Amino acid sequence: MVATNTSLSERGKPTLPLMRSNTSSKPYSLAVTTKNPTNCWVSSLRIHPVQQHENPPEEDINTSMRLDSIFERNSPFTQQQLKNITACTQFLEESKGLPLMKVLSSGYGDFAKVKVRHRKKKGRFIDTFNEALDVSKLRQRAIFANNNTVHCESDEDLYYIFPKNGYRFVYSEEVHDSGEAYKEVFESLLSKFDDNHEKAVTITTELLKYTYTNENLAEGINRKAEVIVYNVPFYYAVKEDIIDYNKLLNLLGE
Repeated sequence: MVATNTSLSERGKPTLPLMRSNTSSKPYSLAVTTKNPTNCWVSSLRIHPVQQHENPPEEDINTSMRLDSIFERNSPFTQQQLKNITACTQFLEESKGLPLMKVLSSGYGDFAKVKVRHRKKKGRFIDTFNEALDVSKLRQRAIFANNNTVHCESDEDLYYIFPKNGYRFVYSEEVHDSGEAYKEVFESLLSKFDDNHEKAVTITTELLKYTYTNENLAEGINRKAEVIVYNVPFYYAVKEDIIDYNKLLNLLGE
């Protein structure tokens, strides 16, 4: 390779010709050493290949990070939170775009992963209810939810819920609060058959069996029935007043 002599520009600075290797298509950088700053002539000319990296340019990575940042500033959720909800494919399919809601403590914040805890409830009505629907400890370890806008106490909020895949459900089309409706019926029957409590249990059991169904979740939600979701370890909860449900579904589809 031959280096061409440089000439002085009108301002007295070296003018360097662009140089490439005859055997490589790689661009090169130039390094100039002058003998004397006042003479401004080149004593040596070194040509160095510019290193080319296989990794994505840093500016592309920064652009991606900026886009993520913009997304999260314009959404009340992180991308990971939306992924968690999107993973609840069973519910999103079976609910057909209808929200299922539950009152929870305000301490859960705008988004939460809620564990379904075992409630130590006992009583003859609870035992009868569980046996009638043939689910052990159903009322003690289930999610009771609906599509009603209900009154919340000062330390409570209404949440959309998204149960983990694998859940099961039951509901009665006309029942909005089984704890009140059927318990009242059961106690009334106990009073009527004071000398034969087993008769009261049998009637209540048959009533429960023929009024509850485990088909068509969307129909139960649409009728604002109390939906009992069980066989599920946890669910995701989104505070109802921070986003319209349809807008939330749109975010999940993006």
